[in-house]
Amino acid sequence: MPFEKVKGQYCSAASVTETCNSSQIPNSTNFVPWEYIWFETDALGGNRVPLNNGLPTNYLTVTPTQTINDETHYYIEEGHRPVIPYLTCTSGVKTVKVIYELKIVSNNLNPPIYSISNTSSIVYTNYQWYKNNVIIAGATSSTYMPSTSGAYTLRATNSCNNTLTSNILSYNAPNNQCSSNTPTYSTCNASYNLSFVPASGYSVTWYRCDASGNNGAILNNGNPTNSINVSSSTSSATQGYYYYYVCTDVFSNARCTSAVITVVFKKDLPIATSSNSLPATLTPNPFPSNNTVYGNYQWYRNGKIIPGANSSSFYATLPIYIHMVVAK
Repeated sequence: MPFEKVKGQYCSAASVTETCNSSQIPNSTNFVPWEYIWFETDALGGNRVPLNNGLPTNYLTVTPTQTINDETHYYIEEGHRPVIPYLTCTSGVKTVKVIYELKIVSNNLNPPIYSISNTSSIVYTNYQWYKNNVIIAGATSSTYMPSTSGAYTLRATNSCNNTLTSNILSYNAPNNQCSSNTPTYSTCNASYNLSFVPASGYSVTWYRCDASGNNGAILNNGNPTNSINVSSSTSSATQGYYYYYVCTDVFSNARCTSAVITVVFKKDLPIATSSNSLPATLTPNPFPSNNTVYGNYQWYRNGKIIPGANSSSFYATLPIYIHMVVAK
């Protein structure tokens, strides 16, 4: 008597199973007196290769062939009822994904966040991150955000108690974060514009401090900005002020601090002499003298213009009050 095909309850539906074991038992139905013959197939259920020497079994242990890379196998079961009436059925394709690899991925932030690929349902514990094969102290969570250049990996234990090492992710830290230079800028204006353009993904917060970089007072209400206008608090004397900036990442974590930046606001124009006695050559002596330019000189004696004394120096012979006025 020919077999009669049936659908549904006697052969199970298609399924997907993920495992970190080297063997996996696909779920099968078990209806007495039904018997089930298992086959390894392709993803569409074709190219069937009988398992268990073609002998019926309701529960089959399958052993993938590899132990290094993830692999996927496909199985189906054919069931038949050996008693009258004779019935047969075929299950849906059962997909078994064996996860051997620990894969970490990076997001698109700068700096990035490294994490375990979420394409697998395998559970991991006991995390330890490494940089250039050296343990990173305290880096024992499932994610990590690098701050310096290097090759990063993760070791973790999966739910099958296997300790695995991940693939390598390399990070090249931006090279223009937080200058170590200690520049001095001078201006004869009432204000001066400081600026620094950080790497993509970073922001800049500015502080006013003392000459040693201490006692920092945050500027601009703490709002990040690449450029800030600073000014002197006095109008009658040459005075230096000191600043620094802090680079923060997208999570507001401070990543580095610059060296001290000096800004000198020039209110007075000192005069230097070539000797301690007259006669002597007098010249302007701006402080500092590195980047302020003067022009249109005019020398005065006792508050009155000295005719023709309009060069950058003056040869004085009389011990009376002399000053000069320049246009910058």
